[in-house]
Amino acid sequence: MPHIAIVGAGILGAATADRLCRAGARVTLVDAREPGTGASGTSLAWLNSNAKEPRSYHDLSVQGIADWRRLAGEFGNPAWYAPTGSIAWAGTDDARADLAARVARLRDWGYPASELTATALADLEPHLRLPADAHAAFFAGEGFLFGGPAAQALAGRARSGAADLVTGSGVRDVEGDGGTVTGVVLADGRRITADAYVFSAGPATPGLLSGLGVSVALEPADAAGSPAPCLVAHVTTGTDLIRRVVQSPELSMRPLQHPGLYLEAGDLNTTVDVHTGADVLDRHVAELRARAAKVLPALPDRTTGADGRICVRPLPSDGLPIVGWLPGLPNAYLMVTHSGMTLGALLGRLAAAEVLGTRQSVLDPYRPERFH
Repeated sequence: MPHIAIVGAGILGAATADRLCRAGARVTLVDAREPGTGASGTSLAWLNSNAKEPRSYHDLSVQGIADWRRLAGEFGNPAWYAPTGSIAWAGTDDARADLAARVARLRDWGYPASELTATALADLEPHLRLPADAHAAFFAGEGFLFGGPAAQALAGRARSGAADLVTGSGVRDVEGDGGTVTGVVLADGRRITADAYVFSAGPATPGLLSGLGVSVALEPADAAGSPAPCLVAHVTTGTDLIRRVVQSPELSMRPLQHPGLYLEAGDLNTTVDVHTGADVLDRHVAELRARAAKVLPALPDRTTGADGRICVRPLPSDGLPIVGWLPGLPNAYLMVTHSGMTLGALLGRLAAAEVLGTRQSVLDPYRPERFH
């Protein structure tokens, strides 16, 4: 069996390493940090397909959710997997109409989607208090992950097979001979060679491959006005206030592993970048907490136990995953997507099959060639 080097130990890299090892391949999984401590451990980690279009991408995401169900079963339905469904609500005429149309479309597609009465909403989330004119919907097949522990579990199972985990020193250089990748050089000088290389380093991927003349069509994280950076707040609550992802016009939230809330808002994301300072983060965290308190009156009234961080999301320029062998580099395989959590288990399985020689036609719409 071949030796595969995987650069990036987030959810995509860890899932691919796990599948390759289970198929008997030798794997070296490389990251500057421990598995799942980048975007995979910071993001909303929502398993969803209720707003994915076109239909082919929706269907791929539905399969991604199903693959997580299967994979979690292999781990004994662990605590890092939360198939609790998700709730969305809208409070304006336009937003209510959009949500109703989405529910109708999803029903036509056979996707579990239903409008929620006040009684049904109270049964699902007893602490949630929405405005009287809110329109809510429930997507029963969705859920979320605790991304860090999920990636760590997958990397751990890979290590129990034939994987070496190399952390603590990031990749400084990717070497090539003009036709293939010949090795990766770490910041500490070590050089790793393999038969094939999988690049799944999220927003860092374009920089890793630029020296080979490869352009990866991601939104640049450090450009002015880039949509890639987002503000994430963690708020300690002392008790569990919600059980699932709840999405609203001005707030996205889900539980944390310890009693607390993950909070994010699209409008605030547009005001931050990779250089945003602590004072701005603190103000935005306070604003997110205030928004949460409007719909969760049981949220403790205190300013301690809350922190903010910037998460940089890998955003392909056309919004769709980029997966496959790189043109002109037949031993280099690329995996990058905004939907890493939803698609992680599925892409890990499909990519492992392709790296070992079996093309997966379901990935054909997402090849890197579409940008050339």
